[in-house]
Amino acid sequence: MDHAWVLASIALATLVSEDAAAVGAGALAATGGVPPVGAAAAAGVGIYAGDIGLYVLGRLARRTGPFERLVARRWPAATNDAARRKVERAVAPVVLVTRFTPGTRTITYVAAGLCGVRAVPFLFWTAVAVSLWTSLIVGGVWLLGS
Repeated sequence: MDHAWVLASIALATLVSEDAAAVGAGALAATGGVPPVGAAAAAGVGIYAGDIGLYVLGRLARRTGPFERLVARRWPAATNDAARRKVERAVAPVVLVTRFTPGTRTITYVAAGLCGVRAVPFLFWTAVAVSLWTSLIVGGVWLLGS
């Protein structure tokens, strides 16, 4: 099978289950089906795309009329600004801890978008966290399976 299609399938599969896709990518690399670096890169690209999507979802939701009014009623501007500043001061540890703590990423990344956390540092540290995560998962399965 053509490696490009396999790698694209790994990236797309992360949008359904990133852990299963990363483990599968490592297993494919262990059997020689795809190169290990390509498997990790494909899983990483898919996971990162999903993470960007969560952040952008928050940014877009922030700008919709009904949602904006709901947030304004329940979350005063001062609270929003305080949350944004807090995350921006500690963006690296927030993103790294969130990446390695199950069940926290979706709410954290959407909330970061909602609060208006600056995109460049947030997405930079998200890329670092995804790189570490996929290297550990895909590389670990590849090494165990080899």
